[in-house]
Order: sequence, then structure tokens, then C-alpha cells
Amino acid sequence: MPNARLRATPLLALLSLGMGLGCSLILDPANSDDVVRCTNSTDCEADEGFSSILNSDYRLAAQCANTGAGGGDIGQSSGQQVCAAIYDQEIGCNGGNFDMGTNLGMAYAAADEADLYKACEGDNIGREGCRPCLSNETSPDNTPLVQQCVDLGAPGCIGDLESADRNGVKVCVPAGDETIFPANAVDPTNDAEKLAFQDLYDQHCRSYFCNDSFVCDRTTFKCVPCDPDGDFGYGGCGQMYIGGALSSHYQTAGELDDACDLGKSRDGAGADTNFGPTPAL
Repeated sequence: MPNARLRATPLLALLSLGMGLGCSLILDPANSDDVVRCTNSTDCEADEGFSSILNSDYRLAAQCANTGAGGGDIGQSSGQQVCAAIYDQEIGCNGGNFDMGTNLGMAYAAADEADLYKACEGDNIGREGCRPCLSNETSPDNTPLVQQCVDLGAPGCIGDLESADRNGVKVCVPAGDETIFPANAVDPTNDAEKLAFQDLYDQHCRSYFCNDSFVCDRTTFKCVPCDPDGDFGYGGCGQMYIGGALSSHYQTAGELDDACDLGKSRDGAGADTNFGPTPAL
């Protein structure tokens, strides 16, 4: 499962940090004299103290939130309006729309050139993240084409892996796994389309937020925290495998943390995301 690590800015010590609050950092007016009351987000940005919080972490945006009567649920309809620092919900992630001079644009062009988003072939068949072996992985003259499948002696996956269905596409995964998706995964909203480049889009969001629980939701092509109950590619959790291995576009939690610079310019952060090397097939 994704690692929900988030760096907390020191100035936010009085704020409530958590994915369960919709990625909001909310001051409770019942428990703090330091809240900034507001009628719109512009009021928050104009407040010197609150502005310093926003400027300390490029991932944050201001929201004028209705906390409800004595509660911390910004969805309640009554109560005082206070400033909340939320993780920016307007970060785009469609690599096809990025300038080819940005890191995402260059990674997108390289992945497109390498023709990555297709079913596994050859020695990768039957392995983790790839399609299962068929019963006839031989040529017309009975010459083995995929020796590991011939050795298996039946349709299925190699070793302890089992075949799972991902929106009509079969993939070999460890028993019970629901997070591995193949390179040729199809779009759950249109089975005529593939989820090509989803690993790149998700890594862009991970890198922007220094957090491997963020993904790219194709509904809006905006970065969101992944939802374990959602569809992969549409805000759901999961990772793409390419050529029998986890896509090398993804960075580890440690790499994300090492590259995280919360004080960098908000204006240039979207063009400055990082990626691992193009996967080798």
C-alpha cells in the first residue's frame, strides 16, 4: 500500500494534519486563538501570519473553510469561516499537455518512443505484472516459444503467482494483490482505451507532493490522494508494472523525501518534478 508519509512544516504545529481531513490543515476556533477568520481565500492570503504558512510549503493553498459549529468538518453548513491550508487541488498531471522541455514532457516523449504500454512478451510472460501463460505457447511446429510456459505445462502464472483480472486484462500477481496493474491496462471507463502513461502521471503527482500516496485522476487530470476503493487511473491506488517489473519511472519513498524542497517556488514546482529512468523492455 502507498506510504502516507507527509512532511509537516514546523509552523503548522497547531494544525491538524491528516489524509482523513481531505488533505486539509485546519485550525479549530474552539481550541486556538490563532485562527484567521475569513469570508474568502483572498482574506487568508492577505493575512501576514497565514501567508507565511503558505510560503513555507509550495504544496499548500488557502481555503476559507466553514468548520461547522465547534467541529472541524469543512463540509458542515454552519459555524465560523476560518482559514485552512489545504494541499493544492489544482495541480495538473496530463503529460501530453506539458511542454516537452519540462521533466514530465521529456519523460512522456521517451516513454512514447519506447512503446512501453503493451502486453509483456517473451521471457516476461507468466511473471509478476505480466499476462499469464497460455496453454499453447509454442510455434506451429511445436517448438517452444516461451520455455517457462512450456515448463509450467498448463495455462497460468509462474511460481506462487496467480492470475487476476484488471478490467478484463489478465495479469500475474501475488495471491490477494489488488495493487498491480499491467502496462496494457485498459481504461475502466472505456475498454477501447489504455491507461498509457499512468505511471508517469502518478509519479508526477508523487514528486510534486513529496508523497507516494498521490496519484493522477484522469477524471480531471489533477493530482489527488489515492482512494483504496477507487479505480486505478481515476483516483484509485495501484502501481503499473512494465516488462515484468515495477515501472522504473516511480521513485521510492526515500528518493521522494531526499528530493523534496518545500521552500522552492510554487510557480515552477509543476515543471520541476522528478522521474526514474525509462523502463527497459
